[in-house]
Amino acid sequence: ADKESILYKMQSANYYSSTGNFTKALKVYDEILSENNDMPFVLMKKAELLSWMKKLNESIKFYTEIIENDNALRVARTSARVKRAEIMAWLGDIDKAMEEVNAVINENPSHADAYTLRGQLHEWRNNSENAKEDFDRADNLRKKSSVKPRKLRRYQKSN
Repeated sequence: ADKESILYKMQSANYYSSTGNFTKALKVYDEILSENNDMPFVLMKKAELLSWMKKLNESIKFYTEIIENDNALRVARTSARVKRAEIMAWLGDIDKAMEEVNAVINENPSHADAYTLRGQLHEWRNNSENAKEDFDRADNLRKKSSVKPRKLRRYQKSN
């Protein structure tokens, strides 16, 4: 494999992350970003890694960078908003996290991860009834999305 390729570097970073060598993985992500800083997927992996390292404010910074990047896919920006809201909650700002996740749900009512996070936030506020509703909604959304590909494959085979 070409050790200079982004794919090789990403595989290396994933390996380091999976074996707990977060510092080395972070170094690889930084190397990739130094060559091309407009890579939302790499920024997402770096932000996630920083959160695992308990560098939550740094992580928020990178999620925000993705959210504000007009070149990032909408799905990446939305995922970054949910992840950023989760970290806000870990930092104790449950109100701001709830505000962010409600905005995501208003814009994308089929975002299962947003409902899961909002259910968690409701639990932290001791509102188990709303938590259950959101967890059930997330579960139903995931079931619906996992059924569609099977139906599509069946349709494609019949034609």
